[in-house]
Amino acid sequence: MSLETAISTLTTASTALTTEVATSKTNLDTATTALNTATTTFQATTTKVDALNLVDNTSDVDKPISTAGAAANTQLQTNIDQGLATKQDTLVSGSTIVTLNGESLLGSGDIIIARSATSLSSQTYDNRGQLRLESPVIDDSVVVEGIGMFQWVDTQEEPDEDITCFSTYTVGHVGQWLLAIPAVDYIDATLLLNKSLLARHATEEPARFAAYLLANT
Repeated sequence: MSLETAISTLTTASTALTTEVATSKTNLDTATTALNTATTTFQATTTKVDALNLVDNTSDVDKPISTAGAAANTQLQTNIDQGLATKQDTLVSGSTIVTLNGESLLGSGDIIIARSATSLSSQTYDNRGQLRLESPVIDDSVVVEGIGMFQWVDTQEEPDEDITCFSTYTVGHVGQWLLAIPAVDYIDATLLLNKSLLARHATEEPARFAAYLLANT
């Protein structure tokens, strides 16, 4: 074998060896990277497993409560008990709830608040007959000019004589206006009438008595 042939053969072999070494190095680097990745994954998995070991699997009912938590719960229950102690268990119409004008506040619909007795506007003497058209309630009062103050009752026991008594017949308001406090003018007029009647009686009585005696002797 010539020297040139030997050198060529050696060069070819060296090149092949260099290529093989480079390929082996690449494969080794790839294997190393894969190993590192697997190691990292394993470590992360191990950490998670270790963390799961720290989880408390005790049921909530069986877990102990802290002193502060127990004190807070006790105070909350005390506040609830004190608040409920002032409340009614059940609202019962006419029993545990008040009424308004005799009507229970429980239920549906509106509650009509009827007016109470009040003093109505005054009437002139000439319009006193309007009292019969009113819709009063018990103890309502009205002043009639020249006669006095009248008060309404829900009975009709007095004769309606257009001076001291006026009857009402409105549905739900049947009763009478009765003179409760006579006016000074009415009292004066009554006294004058009585005086007139007394004077007339005093004047006519002697004549009537004399006629009686003549008729009976």
